[in-house]
Order: sequence, then C-alpha cells, then structure tokens
Amino acid sequence: MSSRLPFVALLAIVPVLALAACGARTGLLAGGSSSGSSSGGSSSGSGSSGSSSSGAGSSSGSPSCTKPLWLLFNLDDGTSAGSGIYAMRADGTGGHIVPLPHAPARNASISPDGTTLLYTTYMTPDVDGGVDSTLYAYDLAAGTAKAIVTTTDLTYSALSPDGRTVSYVSGFTLRAIDADGSNDRALLVGDENAGTAYGHPVFEPDSRTVVYGTQGAIGSIEADGTNNQTLLEAIPGSFQYPNPGFSPDYQQIVVGLICDEGSPYTLSVYPFASLPGASCQSGRVLTTNITEGASPNSANDPSWGTNGLIAYASYPDVFVIDPDGGDGGAGQNVTAGLTGDAGAATASDPVWLDGCAQVP
Repeated sequence: MSSRLPFVALLAIVPVLALAACGARTGLLAGGSSSGSSSGGSSSGSGSSGSSSSGAGSSSGSPSCTKPLWLLFNLDDGTSAGSGIYAMRADGTGGHIVPLPHAPARNASISPDGTTLLYTTYMTPDVDGGVDSTLYAYDLAAGTAKAIVTTTDLTYSALSPDGRTVSYVSGFTLRAIDADGSNDRALLVGDENAGTAYGHPVFEPDSRTVVYGTQGAIGSIEADGTNNQTLLEAIPGSFQYPNPGFSPDYQQIVVGLICDEGSPYTLSVYPFASLPGASCQSGRVLTTNITEGASPNSANDPSWGTNGLIAYASYPDVFVIDPDGGDGGAGQNVTAGLTGDAGAATASDPVWLDGCAQVP
C-alpha cells in the first residue's frame, strides 16, 4: 500500500475551462436513472434507521425525475485549466468541468437531500503552514456559495442529513462545525509523525454520528466528540483508508480495503447493522479488480447512487459497478476518455447527484 498522506495541491486560481464529454455510452451506465432502487438487498437492525433518505455521496433521487443521475468527481491533469470538479451524466453525456464561483474546486460532497454541494478551494498561504483552503456550501437551486470555514489542508467534507452540521478533514484532524460556520471543533486529532490521519466522513441518518475511515479501520464518533468506537478492522495501523459509503437506505456500507496481508484489495459491502462485530472477511466482495485511488489519502471513496450503481476510484480512474452483479463484477471505467488510462490525468472521489439537480 502507498504511504501517501493528506496533502494540498496549490493551484493558481484561474477561470476553469470546460472539457469534452467522456467517451461513448455503455450498457451499464445507459440504464441509470434517479428512480432506481438502492440495490444489493437490505438488512434491518440497530445499526441503521432504515431511512429512505440517501447516504453520503448518493443524493436522494427525485421520484418525478427521469433524467440519468449526475456523477461528479475530481479531475486533475496537472494544470489549473484542466483540473476541478467534473460532472457527467450516468449515460455518459453532458461531461464538463463545473464552473463554480471559486476555482479550482475539488472534493465534491452532496448533502443527503441533494440541494447542497460542498467543495474545497485552495490558495497559496502567506506563510509556510498557513491558511490555504476554504470549504464552501453551494446552493444548487440558487447558484450561490457561502464559505463555511477557511483553514489549512482541507480535503473531505460531509453535511448531516438535517443540514445543521458539517464534518470535514483538515490535515491530520477530523473536525465538525455548525453549518453556519460557528462552533468549529476537533473530533479526532491525528499524529503527523505517526502518520495517523482520517478519511472521508459520512453521517448516519441520526445526523449526530460521523462514520470515518482511518488507518486500516472504520470508526464512528458523535459530532460532539464523544463515543468514539471502531466499527470494522482491516489491518490496523496500515496505510490504507477504508472510506465508507452508505447505500441510499443506510442499510449497508461499501468500502475498498485489504483485510489482511495475504488478501487481495477488494470493494466489499457490509450490512451496517452488523457493525461493530463483523469481521473484515465477512463482507460481500463486489470486485477484486481494484487498486488504491488517486485521492489525497489513496482511498477509493465509493458512492452508492439511487440508480443502484456504485461509483468508486481505482487509480487513475473512476469506475462504476452493479452491486447485484449485473456487470459480471468487473466494474466499468467511465473516465478512460479523460485520463487516457495512463496517468496523464487522474480522476478520484466520485459522488452521485440527482439527475434533475441544477448543475452549473
């Protein structure tokens, strides 16, 4: 596993130029619509409320919307003009870099109700180690953005289902802040010297509990900093960050991880009610055709859409897979036309969004 740790890419702030749409349509994506099921079965139990609202990264599909979902992800070709948050529909059409009010934008996160896009922008700090990044909340209907927090080394973020709390990662620390920018607090402080850090947070449907990836494990903690616990262990202390994504009904999580030194890298699904307690090996393996992602901590950052498909990163691309095996478990590369499939550019951190959302 790579030992890459959180970093900030310092990019000049220039107008973002649109890129061509990604490749031709293919069978797996062409069937996507925002009215699909959560797929993969359901598991009831104490680990989930069974809410019908979407999990982090899989925004709720409007019942009346028949347009294919949007898929957003980081695209980085090493230049300011060709890097940012890229959007394309689930049928492969409409591809473009999203012209947000602040650029270059990265690390998209969608509120569970599908109305708000969180994103990060970077600037050159005045002093070494100084403030270099801002987290914004963009109202998709109004087309306006407001700053939530400006700090150092921002990467991932998530908005709670009730819209009141944001959890985010700053450097090696997992934090929470009220959505109005007040009450900023550290939840878990990592150790740079030991390489301890935290990955993409997601909220449980109660809006109080943050689920996160850390070195070789998945944990959860209350947004007030209490009740930290380990939910699932892969290889504790290893340089892998199994960032989880919820199914749209919150009954399951999907995660990319290696369970032990002799096991392959897998994208696996676990009933959320089985955590803690389930072993890493008990997950339902969707594919072993996967590598670490191109995100700041090399995670796969899966997102489970209301079209039943799971998007995930596998360096240097973003893939989509049917968790019910409709694609034979191979997964489909949806960014090869953008990356060249050779590392000339990288795609990472995918997130699904309602097909009728007003994406700029």
